Amino acid sequence: MPATGLRGLTIIVGRRLALGLLTIWLVATITFALVVLAPGDPIIALLGDDGDADVRARAARSFGTDRTALAQYAAWMGGLARLDLGTSTSFRAPVVEVIRGRLPATLALMIPALLLSSTLAVVLALSATMEHGWRRIGSIAIGTALSAIPVYVLAQGLVLVFALELQWLPMQGLGDPRLQTAGVAAALETARYLVLPTLALTLQQIVVLWLYLRARVAEERRRLYLRTALSKGLSPAQVTRRHLWPNVRLGFLHFVAARTGSLLAGAVLVETVFGIAGMGRLIVAASLARDVALVTGIFLCVATLVVAANVVADACTVFLDPRLEEERPNAV
Repeated sequence: MPATGLRGLTIIVGRRLALGLLTIWLVATITFALVVLAPGDPIIALLGDDGDADVRARAARSFGTDRTALAQYAAWMGGLARLDLGTSTSFRAPVVEVIRGRLPATLALMIPALLLSSTLAVVLALSATMEHGWRRIGSIAIGTALSAIPVYVLAQGLVLVFALELQWLPMQGLGDPRLQTAGVAAALETARYLVLPTLALTLQQIVVLWLYLRARVAEERRRLYLRTALSKGLSPAQVTRRHLWPNVRLGFLHFVAARTGSLLAGAVLVETVFGIAGMGRLIVAASLARDVALVTGIFLCVATLVVAANVVADACTVFLDPRLEEERPNAV
C-alpha cells in the first residue's frame, strides 16, 4: 500500500477510534445512570422482599450496591480501565464471562443476516432500476409496506408456516439437548436451527437496504457520465459494473455499518421469539433484575460492535476509492 494511502488509513481509523471511544463512554455512562437511578433494589430482586436484613446487607456490600451512585460509578470506571466490567448480581458471575457465553449466539445470527441482506439488496437494486411506470411504483410500495412489518411478526409468521404447518425446520433454541453430536454434525445441527431466525432478521434488513440502494442507483443513473458511457457502446451491465456500482458502493457500505445498531435491536426480538440464549434474552433478564453491572456491560458491548462496524467501513473506503488516499490526509 502506498505511503500516502497508509497515512490516510491511519488518520481515518484514528479519528473514528477517538470518536468511537467517546461514544462508548457516553453510552456506558448514560446507561449506568439510568439503571442505578431507576426505582427498585437489585438485592431485593435477587433475594426477595422477605430475606434476612443481615443477608441483604452482606449481599449489598459484596456487590457494592450499598454505596452512593457516584461511588459505584467511580468503582465501575476503575474496573473498566482494567477491562473488568464487575460482577453480575443476577448470575453471580463476572460480567465478562456472562457476555462471552451469550455473544457467539447473537453473532451467529447477525453475521449471516447482514451478509445475506446486503448481497440480496445489491442484486435486487442493480437489477430492478430499469423498471418504469406502474412496475416501479408497485415495487417501491410493496417494499415500503414490508419495511413497516415488525420483525417479531415476520418471525412468528415463519414459525407458523415452516415450523408448525410444514414442519420443515425447528422453532426453538440452537439444538436438541437430547442429541449427542460434535464437530461437523453439531455445526450442521446448529445451522439448521439458525435458518428461521436468520431468515427473519434478513427479511427485516433487506427491504430497508434495498430501498436505500435503489434510490441511490436511480439517482446515479440520471448522471451524464453514464449516458456518455452508454453512447460509447458499453452494455448496461458493463456501465453498471464499471461506473455505477463503484460510485454508490461507498455510501452503501456506510449505510450498512450504520444499520448495525438496528440489526442488534432486531436480534433482541428474534432471539426472544425463537428462544435463543443470546444477548437479546440476556438484556431482558438483566433489565428485569436491575443488574446494573450486566446491563451496562451489555450496552458497552453493543456500542463497541457498532463503533467497530463504522471503523471497518471507514477503513474500507481507502481501499475501495483510491482518490481518498491523497485527499483525506491533506484534509487534516
